[in-house]
Amino acid sequence: MGKYSLKQRGIDTSDILQILVENPNSNSQYNDVICLVLQKEGTKFRLDEIKMEKFDSGKIAKYFYKSGPPSGSDYSLTSKVTSPEKTVVRLGRWVKKAVESSRNLTDEEENMLKNLQSVFDNEGNALITEVEERCQNISGNAILIVKIAEHGQEKYVGEVDLFRKIFRNRNTENIQKVSVDNGICSACGERKDRIYGKQTPYKFYTVDKPGYISGLIEDDCWKNFPLCEDCMLILEEGKTYIEKNLNFRFYGFNYYIFPNLILDNEKAREEVNEILKLLAEKQIKMKDAKRVIGEEDEILNSLKEFKDYLCYDFFFLSKEQSAERILLTIEGVLPSRLRTIFDAKTATDKRFGDKFLFHFGRIRTFLAKSDEGKRNYDLDKYFLEITNKIFTGLSIEPGFIIQMYMKKIRRDFANLDSNSDRFFYDTKDAIVSLDFIRELGVIQFEEEDTMEISAEFEEFFKKYGQTFNTTVKKGIFLLGSLTQSLLEKQQRDRSSMPFYKQLKGLRMAERDIKGLLPKVQNKMEEYEYFTRMPKAIAHNISAYLMSAGENWSLNIDEINFYFSAGMNMKNEVYDYLGGEKDE
Repeated sequence: MGKYSLKQRGIDTSDILQILVENPNSNSQYNDVICLVLQKEGTKFRLDEIKMEKFDSGKIAKYFYKSGPPSGSDYSLTSKVTSPEKTVVRLGRWVKKAVESSRNLTDEEENMLKNLQSVFDNEGNALITEVEERCQNISGNAILIVKIAEHGQEKYVGEVDLFRKIFRNRNTENIQKVSVDNGICSACGERKDRIYGKQTPYKFYTVDKPGYISGLIEDDCWKNFPLCEDCMLILEEGKTYIEKNLNFRFYGFNYYIFPNLILDNEKAREEVNEILKLLAEKQIKMKDAKRVIGEEDEILNSLKEFKDYLCYDFFFLSKEQSAERILLTIEGVLPSRLRTIFDAKTATDKRFGDKFLFHFGRIRTFLAKSDEGKRNYDLDKYFLEITNKIFTGLSIEPGFIIQMYMKKIRRDFANLDSNSDRFFYDTKDAIVSLDFIRELGVIQFEEEDTMEISAEFEEFFKKYGQTFNTTVKKGIFLLGSLTQSLLEKQQRDRSSMPFYKQLKGLRMAERDIKGLLPKVQNKMEEYEYFTRMPKAIAHNISAYLMSAGENWSLNIDEINFYFSAGMNMKNEVYDYLGGEKDE
């Protein structure tokens, strides 16, 4: 990725230092350049003149700018002017640091630096005054740079070998601690004069504990991941490109998309380049987008259109302060797999309509926090596991996902009086997401009933496939709808729902469900509400539950999930019968 980025930027890998150079005018606010021209005479320097230039984007490599820490100096003799005094002092600080840490410099180069330091020590005040005058004559911000004049030619910082060497030393000083001469780089495979092994661009690679080190000896940690200096810089370039162009958000997580070749031919390489361009530009037509994972839906929807010459790797990374941790890697996802995912989404969307389109947020609702009062998202692991199984086609255990659904649905149900909308929408999220998972084929329910029931609702349930594949599920679902109708009647007539207590906080077992139907029927009769449609629903409930027999295979979570689903979809049930929602 680093080499690809360098090629896009027009940087030759033979001049590897250009990787580190930054554009000092990236925000177009620094359009003037103040040049301190120093005449070089042997190893000595003197101030020749101070002149103004306009910023030229074609000279970025010559400006050789890279920002440093606020309290220190930048990485070269080029700085953005904050105040004239502070900026001149900042350049002088750079020279002083170079003198104090003159690694790999010749005696002549060390003398040149000391003489350069004398210029800033002796003429610092004059330089500040001159820079102040120049700043007063311009309307915007400026860059301050040192130029070296010799033999009638002026050279920018990036054209002076001494400054380039110091620039390189400063940028690699942290990797020098553990190195070995004459080693083979694990990235390029070439033998280099020196290779290093303690630092990489990514902080999830660490050798801070002996157990992480080959041989348990810190000085031998270079053996874990030996890199030459050039490859280290190319990797750094790759990281910068990835962070800028391949980094997306996924419901609270950072993730990266990497296209990989399966068939190494010209067509496949063209498609990879097209994908990288697409990801970088993010020029996706919103009208064609399918909602799958929030703001990045458009990206995945476009990636599915490519051929299976290639595959995608998805890399989820957590960043906490200075630490990095790999959360999940999903490897080898084919474009055809993405098409399968979107086909399942399309089928689910068709069933539930535009108001309840599927996206992963409907799953995340239940796999974020085990308790809303918690500070941390303690269910992240489970959400990523489900995501991985969806993208790779691994099987999801129905009991697990329904258990997670019911934990939140029960909390909502406990607060039904104060916030009935949350119970409705969370239950709908569970229904829609379970339908998507079923449609995708990554969840398998118990074996389907073979018993034929001549009930009115068979066509209704066929719409949802295996989700309602047994008579007991159908009966529980309809009982939920009938109960919801009673609760709404009580709320209208009494502004309260006393029957709510009969539902035991949605922890009903088989015996509770069997005893609930006559209670609902009796209460409706008391309200003179057991009319044509409730009677029809009750008749079908009886037929389904009687055919289900004893000792149902459903656990308590599953029983109450299907009951909650029926409560949620009560209007659909009444609409199916062709009557009003409430008679």
